[in-house]
Amino acid sequence: MTVQNSDYLFRERAIAHKMLGSPSAPVITLANYFKLQLGLWVILLLVATYLLTKTTYKETVAARGLLEPIQGAQEIISPVAARVEQIHVNLGEKVERGDILASLSTGIYNGQGDSVVQENIQQLRTDRELLVKKFEVQQLALQQSRQWSRFAVANVHSSKLSLEAEAGLLTTRTQLSDRNLQAVSTLLQSGNSSTREFDQQHQAHLELLGRRQALSQRLLQYDYELNSLNNAEQLAEFDSEQASLLTQRELQVIDQKITSLSNQALFTVVAEGPGIVAELG
Repeated sequence: MTVQNSDYLFRERAIAHKMLGSPSAPVITLANYFKLQLGLWVILLLVATYLLTKTTYKETVAARGLLEPIQGAQEIISPVAARVEQIHVNLGEKVERGDILASLSTGIYNGQGDSVVQENIQQLRTDRELLVKKFEVQQLALQQSRQWSRFAVANVHSSKLSLEAEAGLLTTRTQLSDRNLQAVSTLLQSGNSSTREFDQQHQAHLELLGRRQALSQRLLQYDYELNSLNNAEQLAEFDSEQASLLTQRELQVIDQKITSLSNQALFTVVAEGPGIVAELG
């Protein structure tokens, strides 16, 4: 009969129990499962982050009232004390960058609230209107003078033509009278004519010569009148051109003064960027 040591038996059982490994296997399997689950959550988080960064969301909310932009609105503020002279835009109008929105004036105003600069500008404009009217009156007078001059030239020219025709006939009669006078003189010398007949013929010839001389003087007078009328018309044209140049220079001076006064106390506000006029007041 053989009796084994109890300590030895316990040791062999302990070794056999350790070698089987069944109690430690579930612990290893559970750790791998947690690692896999953690990896899946990380992947899902990365995918969700990517989708959020690449997706544009649009939300529509029903509302009533006036919508005003938080940023980008341009408020018209004068850098100095100024008065609004003119608004160049309308409510709801679309404007682009650089468009003129309003004109402001920094001029001096009198006790009635009127601009002193505008009073000076108005006076210059009144002077300009008077100058233009004066020039128009001068041009109208010149036009009437031209018409009268043309009418006078036409009358003198017509009279001259008639007188030239009469002078032509008188020249022919004078030449004929001269031949008759020579014939009577020849007859008188031969004793075939009387002194009375010669004297009558000579007197008639002298009258024709006198009339022809008078017609020649009248023709010279007509020529002088025509030359005078032509010279007067040319002088009137020259005076008109001089008056026109002088008026233009005076108008330019007045316009320059008006522009200088207008720009002296007036500046404009322009749009800083594209937009729509939301409020006027």
